[in-house]
Amino acid sequence: MPFFLPGLLREEPLLLAQAYLSVIAIFMLLLSLLAASQVEKTVKHASKSLIRYQLFIQDNKIKFDPQIKLITSLPVKSNIYHILQSIEISAHQIIKEHWSLVSSHHGIPVNFQLKGLDGKWLNVRDRILITIADKTNPMLLGEWQILAKSKANL
Repeated sequence: MPFFLPGLLREEPLLLAQAYLSVIAIFMLLLSLLAASQVEKTVKHASKSLIRYQLFIQDNKIKFDPQIKLITSLPVKSNIYHILQSIEISAHQIIKEHWSLVSSHHGIPVNFQLKGLDGKWLNVRDRILITIADKTNPMLLGEWQILAKSKANL
């Protein structure tokens, strides 16, 4: 019997087994809590790094994933001109061209800087995923990849 030690009274091996099982249960609980916190950190990091959007070209409206609130004060639904106010001025023309239907650069990502929640600049890569050239409501589906905080505060 693995829990029997010489010199123990009749009920003591049962108490010893219960102690072993309690220690194992506490250890397993600790491991599951550590694993859950690691998964939560990974999900938060992933959700922060990719933000998808829909750009309605005819209306000059843009709609972001709700995760946009995690990195910047931009609203989920906005117009292009409001978004451009949070983007570095030198990138405005590049972004406007990138977001046009006639752009030949849709497969090429565009990098720019975006003002974050804390007022610091974030390096962002914009990529157009799908172009829907509908005559009544043309749309671009794209994503912003948050690369890192900028070293220089512009």
